[in-house]
Amino acid sequence: MKHRQSIPAWLTTALVQTHAAVRGDKLAVAIVHRHGGRHSEDIVCMRLTDFTTWFGSVMESEES
Repeated sequence: MKHRQSIPAWLTTALVQTHAAVRGDKLAVAIVHRHGGRHSEDIVCMRLTDFTTWFGSVMESEES
């Protein structure tokens, strides 16, 4: 887990948009793609509460 003083507004906005658009039992994710990069290297972002609902709890290290 990485801690940041702030999260970029564009990323927060992307997550808000995914939650507004999701319907039914779909999982809200924002996929970040670097122009010219390989899609297999894209980054998938979601809220931790959504992740734990779908996939189970997350164990935090003692450093957190």
